[in-house]
Amino acid sequence: MDKQEVYALLEEKGIDTEITEHEAAFTVEQLDRLGLPHPETMAKNLFLRDQKKRNYYVLTVREDAEVDLKRFGKACGGGHLSFGSEEDLKRILGLEKGSVTPFGLLNDGDRVTHLWLDRSFRDGRVSVHPNENTATVCLRTADLEALIREHGNTVDYYDAEEGPRLAGTAYGGSFAALAGERWPERAEELFSAADREYRRLVPAYADLPKGEKAHVVGSILPMAAAYRVLRAEMPESALDVMYDVARPVSTAKGKRYREMTERKNGPGDFLGMLCLMVKTGFGSSAGFGLDFLEEGKEKVSFDITACPYALVCGELWCPELTAVFCRNDEYSYGDLRGVRFLRTSTIGTGGERCDFRFIRED
Repeated sequence: MDKQEVYALLEEKGIDTEITEHEAAFTVEQLDRLGLPHPETMAKNLFLRDQKKRNYYVLTVREDAEVDLKRFGKACGGGHLSFGSEEDLKRILGLEKGSVTPFGLLNDGDRVTHLWLDRSFRDGRVSVHPNENTATVCLRTADLEALIREHGNTVDYYDAEEGPRLAGTAYGGSFAALAGERWPERAEELFSAADREYRRLVPAYADLPKGEKAHVVGSILPMAAAYRVLRAEMPESALDVMYDVARPVSTAKGKRYREMTERKNGPGDFLGMLCLMVKTGFGSSAGFGLDFLEEGKEKVSFDITACPYALVCGELWCPELTAVFCRNDEYSYGDLRGVRFLRTSTIGTGGERCDFRFIRED
C-alpha cells in the first residue's frame, strides 16, 4: 500500500485527516525544519525485532522522547530487542529506510508486527508518514488504532516517559471532565497539551522532600499545567475556568468532612483530626510555615506564614492561580455541621498570613 492507497483508504473510512505534502524527510531533525502544522503531534517511529526474528514492533513515540530499548523490551514482552534491518523493513512493511510509520502495518500480510503507541498520544492526535516520507498525515490516534486493529495487527500503549501523569491526579481528572463538557471538539487536544506541560514541569521539583512534593506534584503542578495551556488559548477566561476545575475536587473533600461532623461527637472528632492533619501535612516538612495558636475539641486556630502554593505559582509565572487554592478551603470547610470556619486573610490574596480559625458551635 503506497501513499495514494493510504489516502484512498482514509477517505473510504471517512477518517478526518490533515495531510501536508513536503520534501522527503529522513530524520526527525529534517522534519522539524519543514515547519509542519501541529508540531505537538509529531512522532518518531522505530522498527524493532526480537532476537529470534519472530516478532516485530513499530514503536511510535513523541519526537523528543528518549527510548530505552531494554525497558521497552520488558514492557512489550519481547525481551532483548534490536533494530530491524532495511531488508526486513521492506519485506514485512513495504517501507524504505526513513519512512517507518504505523501505516506500514497495513502491508504486513502475516501480521507479525505489533504497534505500540506512546500513551501520551492516546487521547489526542498523532502525525505520521503515509508510507512515504514525502507527506505527513495528522489524525486522531483512536482512528489510527482502529485502522490497524481492523487489519489484524495488535495495538498497545507504552509510557515512553516514566513519571507521574496528569490523568493520575484529582485536578487532572477534573480538568478532563470539564474540557469534555465545554469543548468536546478540542477536549483531547487541550488535555494532551496540559499533560505534556505537566510532565515537563515535574522534573524540576523531583528532589523536594516527600511532604512538600505531595503538594507540588499532586496539586500545584496539575493546576498550573492546565492553566498555562488555557491561558495561551483563552487568556480572558482561563482563570475563571480554573476555579471551576478546582471546585469539584474541594467540594468532594468538603462533603466527607461534613459527613464526619454530622456523626455523634462529630464536631469534636473533626477538630481533633484537623489538628493532626495540619501538623503532619502542613508543617515545615511540607514546605509551610505553621504557627499553631490553639488546639482542642472546642477550637482550633493556626496561621500559615509561608506557603508552597504561593511560592511555586510565583515561580511558574501564574501567581494569580494561588487564589484558586485559597478558595478551595471555603468549599472544604464552609459547610461543616457544628463547626464554624473563619478566615480573614490569605497569602494567596495578598495577605501576610493565612489565619485559620475553627470554632465549635453545637
